[in-house]
Amino acid sequence: MTLSFKEFSVDSAALELHVGEHVVAIDERHILLLRLLAENFPEHCCKQQCLGYIWPDTVVSDMSLSKLVSDTRKIFVNAGYDGPLIQTVHGRGYRLEHALGKQIAAQQEAQRANQAQLLAAENQPNQSSIFSPAQTATHTEQVFSESEQTSGHSEQAFSQNEQASKRSHDSASIATEQSLLDSNSNSNSNSNLQPLDKQQSKHSQVAAPLVNWWEIFAKVLIAVLLVLGLLFQFWQGGFNTEPSKQLAYSEPNGAIGRILWVDDNPQNNLVEKAFFEQKNIGVYNTVTSEEALMLLTMYNYQAVISDMGRHGDSLAGLKLLQAIRANGHKTPFYLYTYVESAGVIDAIQESGGQAVVVDSESLYLKVLTHFEVE
Repeated sequence: MTLSFKEFSVDSAALELHVGEHVVAIDERHILLLRLLAENFPEHCCKQQCLGYIWPDTVVSDMSLSKLVSDTRKIFVNAGYDGPLIQTVHGRGYRLEHALGKQIAAQQEAQRANQAQLLAAENQPNQSSIFSPAQTATHTEQVFSESEQTSGHSEQAFSQNEQASKRSHDSASIATEQSLLDSNSNSNSNSNLQPLDKQQSKHSQVAAPLVNWWEIFAKVLIAVLLVLGLLFQFWQGGFNTEPSKQLAYSEPNGAIGRILWVDDNPQNNLVEKAFFEQKNIGVYNTVTSEEALMLLTMYNYQAVISDMGRHGDSLAGLKLLQAIRANGHKTPFYLYTYVESAGVIDAIQESGGQAVVVDSESLYLKVLTHFEVE
């Protein structure tokens, strides 16, 4: 499905946003949101309808949808779109902006009309297959003449069948006599072949022991070679009882640093994670504060990013920050959430956090200050 308006075109199959001759990669969730709003225009889509369509097998909060709408708007603004895109129907949900929705609906209606014309052209009957009355009479006369010729051929075929039956009767009698002669000759030949069979069986009995001796010799030779190989390995420096292991890296080769990301819904941050990995930064995901505290004691991280609410605890992010500072870790901490309020900002700063961030662009700018990015 393709949504087109002005110089913008969204290709849902290729997950691309075309702006004139330029192509911008876009996440599948942004495309699903635009497709749902376009299919239901001019009606609005409630929040539960959007959540069930975009995250069918995942339980997410309304904040995830709000962040997705905000990020979708920013993608089009950064691509050069200067008009309203998605309207917020307060207390009910979202819908496409009125003028934009009418333009997309007209474009989809034109596509459906073109498809209907193509189907009608394919289903149109072939007029050349209909005969005129004169052609029908001529065709009937041809069929009648062909039937007369067929009857003449059938009479000839009947006479030929009678002659063939007589010849088959004569040939059958000849074949019977020949089979009697062949049976007598076969009985004589079988009696002559019996001594040969006995001779062949004697030869096979003599050859069998030779084959067995060769098999035993081959097995002994292989065993000797294996023993010699083991002795040679021991002589070179002893047996290596531990198999060689190849190191498995969970971060880019030659990474410039690491980020510990704490979020019980890591699929909501796939775009941001991909951005940091493109900058050659390793991103490690965990879903609980307990795992995060354990990882901080084991590895060195240049920054910690956390959401606020997790597993029914609306202050899980703030409590994690306080625990990190209580354990003596000074790793920079950023709260990545949907709502930015004065109370949340004060609480994070008083607990030793760096900032509260609500959009991806601000997150990139603040976190990258802790890395030496080329």
